[in-house]
Amino acid sequence: MRSAGWDTPRRRMAAVALLTLLFHSAVGRAGQAAEGVLDVYPAFTTTLAEADAPARSVGAIAKSFVAEGARVEQGQRLAVLDERQARLAVERAELQLKSAALRAAVTTNLTIARKRLEVAKNDLQRASESLAKFAGSISPSEIDRLRLLRDQAALEVENAQHASALARIEAQVGAKNLDSAKTLQSHHEITAPIAGIVTHVHRRAGEWVEPGDKVFRIVSYEQLRVEAFVSASDARSISIGSRVQFSIDDNPSAVAVSPAPTRAEGAVVFISPETDPVNRHVKIWATIDNRSGQLRAGAKGRLSIELGDSTATEKVRP
Repeated sequence: MRSAGWDTPRRRMAAVALLTLLFHSAVGRAGQAAEGVLDVYPAFTTTLAEADAPARSVGAIAKSFVAEGARVEQGQRLAVLDERQARLAVERAELQLKSAALRAAVTTNLTIARKRLEVAKNDLQRASESLAKFAGSISPSEIDRLRLLRDQAALEVENAQHASALARIEAQVGAKNLDSAKTLQSHHEITAPIAGIVTHVHRRAGEWVEPGDKVFRIVSYEQLRVEAFVSASDARSISIGSRVQFSIDDNPSAVAVSPAPTRAEGAVVFISPETDPVNRHVKIWATIDNRSGQLRAGAKGRLSIELGDSTATEKVRP
């Protein structure tokens, strides 16, 4: 009886230890399928890039060019607001620039003023020379009049130079005004901030929007993030840049666009510097290539990590 009573607690403790060992082996690690490869299950895909396309001006949406499910490129025009006033502002700025450019190009006044100054200087010089040769041939008042004409001509040249400089400045201001008007007109366009798929249309043609209002939601699926947890001991063998392969779970409810292919490759991009104090697990992220579009965010599967990859550059120390 004493032997049996002593043996039962030992068996219970052994069973608890075995279950604990199995738990830590099962959660965050499915075991090594091959030498140098760590299989992690479960792992989940999430979006790597997503963004809203907002309105940048006020007005009614005149036309929308895309709907939910459309694939768009970065910078692609998605919708346009009523831009009649903005278009008129651009045309007005163009006319003002042309007028200012013509005024800046005209140098007639400056040329005439310089010619008058030249004539006035010559007249004064001839009169002064004549007075020097023949005393009393030119009256003092005539000399004063010629000097006044010379000074007036010099001032006319200065005024013409200032007018020409002002015309050039007005032409530059007109160019800036045109650029500003075109920028404001471009704000009536709603463009895609990233390449991806339109997942939601918040506002449609005819609806009024204010600057900052969300109009389209775009999610990029060319790359996906895979999130998983590994044990602290396994994390020591994983490095930033370690190659990975993600495969869809055999569960029929797994999210996949088509039956095949259900695998995607990538690399580890993040290893958390923190270790969960309760279960001793470490979070890792990997980025996988999904240009084929076979996977969606929210897919559940298995992440196979190559250990000791020569391309790895950093190791975690949990």
